[in-house]
Parts: sequence; structure tokens; C-alpha cells
Amino acid sequence: MKEKKPKKPRKPINGYIKVGPSFDLCHWKETSSSFGYEVALGLKQPISHQGAYWGIEAGGMSNRYLTYRYDWESSISLFGVPYIGWNFESKENLSLAPYFGPFVCYGTNNLSNANWRAGLSFGTNLWINNQFAIGLNYKVDLLDDTRGVLHKITLGISYSF
Repeated sequence: MKEKKPKKPRKPINGYIKVGPSFDLCHWKETSSSFGYEVALGLKQPISHQGAYWGIEAGGMSNRYLTYRYDWESSISLFGVPYIGWNFESKENLSLAPYFGPFVCYGTNNLSNANWRAGLSFGTNLWINNQFAIGLNYKVDLLDDTRGVLHKITLGISYSF
């Protein structure tokens, strides 16, 4: 009779919340200011013991900028990002976790004219004690049309729960 190998325990799924300021490089060229914010909820799970992981993130982002006509315009968008990455751990309770994945986004310009966008999102997080992180993210739109291409940089702070 063969002995059954004990099953390995499932790796836990970690939830997190991320908030931070963002900067829209696309509108910076035509406006004097293009700052906003980004708020997201995400799930992250290790794939292997070597450091690979997958995750999914959903959230909202906004921009408020002054146009060349000195009018304030706003944009609000909802987005989703499935991603994969690699976690490089150190002995000092720090880990660097770069990642990338596609994103889809549905949003408005000046609170009207809703549209869809799709592109790539990549970035990295510096996790401290696997509880808090400081991260940098870049989203680039792959749809080239009359709306202009989205180039968004976000500096975020995350809390894992």
C-alpha cells in the first residue's frame, strides 16, 4: 500500500489597500497642472516558494488640471489590473516586488464623454515587514486615438491585511 504524501498547506491570499498621489504625463504637456489620486483594493498570492506571485487590483483614479484656456477639467476612472510579479526578499524584513500586467479602464473627461482604455501597468513595491509598502506604478495606454495616450505615474502607500 502506498503512503499518501501530506498535502502542502495552501499559500494565503493577502489583501491590501493602496492610496497615493498620481501624475498624468499626457495632459502635462497641454496644461499647467495634472495631479490626482489613486485608490485601489487588491489581492496577492504567492505562486511558488521561490518568489513568484500573481494578483489582481481594482480601484479608481482621478485628475484635476488647468487647461491652456485656464479652465479646470477633471477626469475620474475606474480600473482593473491582473498582474504577475516576483518577490525579492532580504534579511532585514524588506522585500522588493516588481510586477506587470494589462489594465482596463473606464472613465470620463471633464465629468462627461465616458470611454474605455486598455494598456500595460508595471511597477514595484518595497514591502516592510510584509505589512506596509511604498510603491511606484506606471500605466501606459496602448490605444492611440484622438483622446491622447494615457501615461500615468502613481506613488502609493499600501497596507496589507
